[in-house]
Amino acid sequence: MGLRIFSGKVYVCVDEFPSMWRQRSRPPLWRYLPQKFFGLWHERCVARAADLCLAVHQPLVDRLLRFNKNTHLLMQAVELDSYLGLPQRQEHNPDRKIRVAFMGYVTYNQLEDWLAAVAEQEDMELWLIGPIDHKFDPNGRLIGPRVVRTGVKTGRYLAETLSQIDVLIMAYNPEIPEVAVQTASNKFFQYLASGRPVVISDMKYYVNLPEGCLYRAKTKEQFILQIRKAVREDGTSFQKTRWAVACGNTWDRRGEQIHGHLRDLYGDTIPPLMERPKGVHRSHD
Repeated sequence: MGLRIFSGKVYVCVDEFPSMWRQRSRPPLWRYLPQKFFGLWHERCVARAADLCLAVHQPLVDRLLRFNKNTHLLMQAVELDSYLGLPQRQEHNPDRKIRVAFMGYVTYNQLEDWLAAVAEQEDMELWLIGPIDHKFDPNGRLIGPRVVRTGVKTGRYLAETLSQIDVLIMAYNPEIPEVAVQTASNKFFQYLASGRPVVISDMKYYVNLPEGCLYRAKTKEQFILQIRKAVREDGTSFQKTRWAVACGNTWDRRGEQIHGHLRDLYGDTIPPLMERPKGVHRSHD
């Protein structure tokens, strides 16, 4: 099939850019307010000019809908190849510590007290999988015998590491604008693909999922209780549910979603989806 070109404008909005700022270095109001106004104005102009708008979080969808009615949610997704064939999760062995892990960049958007609270539990280990901002944790609370720092892991190595964990966490600070709007984080469906329960801070717009997938906490104390509850409730049934949710949120599925929107908009100018060659894995099969 030859290359087919169509003329159109698609705006993909991936973050809360007009309101993003850093708590430790917020600019003065005389500079911040004009910057934010210009960001919102530019976003509005781009949305109005686009034929199709896609946004990764529901509040962004709601905002863009005021300027363009052809706006749709396009959440993050997962590529499942690295997670195929992992050993089935066994029940937690009470003779070892509960392994609690965060995967990603540990930096200003985390609730340091919440992470430290995990490390302070006698029966828990805090695993930090990824780089750590050297400015984060100035008091050294995330260094010690119950903290495991693995460094950056990707692909199969990451999947195998996540398979050793009991509970995966996201202790994001919901007071930060780019956190407050989240519907599903970049890593979220990777978490579910590993079969592990996920405990998060109480982000207002976060996606609702079947029982056993997601546990929310409003306080540091509740965060610890939810981790224990997730371990206590975990089992084969919930693991299958998490895998099913991950399979419904692959990049193949997102590609089909985008293709459907483009076909609705441009008709037969957009060719049908091509069948994959035999022997090529389709990650959500």
